[in-house]
Amino acid sequence: MVTRDTPWPDGTPCWVDLGTDDIQKAISFYSSQFGWEIQPGGPEVGGYSIAHQDGRIVAAVSPKMGAPGAPSAWTTYLATDDVDATAAKIKGAGGQLLAEPMDVMEEGRMAVAMDPAGAVFGLVTGLVQPYSRGWVRLRSADPADPPRIDVAHLRHPDDMRRMIEATLLARAISRTAPLAGLADGAELAPGPSIGDDDTGAIAASIASRVDTYHHPAGTCSMGPDPGTGAVVDARGRVHGIERLYVADASIMPAIPSANTNLPTIMIAERIASWLAAHGDQP
Repeated sequence: MVTRDTPWPDGTPCWVDLGTDDIQKAISFYSSQFGWEIQPGGPEVGGYSIAHQDGRIVAAVSPKMGAPGAPSAWTTYLATDDVDATAAKIKGAGGQLLAEPMDVMEEGRMAVAMDPAGAVFGLVTGLVQPYSRGWVRLRSADPADPPRIDVAHLRHPDDMRRMIEATLLARAISRTAPLAGLADGAELAPGPSIGDDDTGAIAASIASRVDTYHHPAGTCSMGPDPGTGAVVDARGRVHGIERLYVADASIMPAIPSANTNLPTIMIAERIASWLAAHGDQP
């Protein structure tokens, strides 16, 4: 959590805490994950437990506020010069106060509110192993020119077929308890006017919204023969150019079914170990 020595500007995020039914389990989890030091708060503060890291306050864990049965959730707090006046404005706009304005020890005052329209959530579908293949090419001989990139989203027909299946599965999940009981607004996309059997309209909706996971890979093929399109050999050496290596996601044969960061680190460390042990030797 960012700290400051001057007052937070009105309307800026200034604090976060987790509301949960099991404070001890939450303390154990976040202490092990982030190295936070969390001492359970006593009854005088309602069990509100402050988390520290490297001597600085970062967040808090507390009993849930609001309707019984609500799921555990993180709450982001916004700074205001007058909590009571802001709470009155929230009520006047149709919002709901889950916790009325109250004093927080010597730190000031707070309230917890909920937007009258609720929150928008999404079930994101995607292909971690697409069949479509794009390309990256030089635009000119000038290295400062940006490359030409064709991401080729959904160009292979099986990719669209699988995305339609995934969309229908996401719809089925959204219509099944307990999620169905928590969602009372209309579906935003593909939208309630498009039926499950209208695969053409579903495909058009998908094509209009498709985006990337930002995991491009495989633009520098690995192989023994540059005549077949291989750019590097089995140790990352670029064919035809001495002392030039590629050690990143571009030499992966396919996109891994995970974030590309760790596999890229593994590739770089492996090639670096070869260079350290053998130098620029075949």
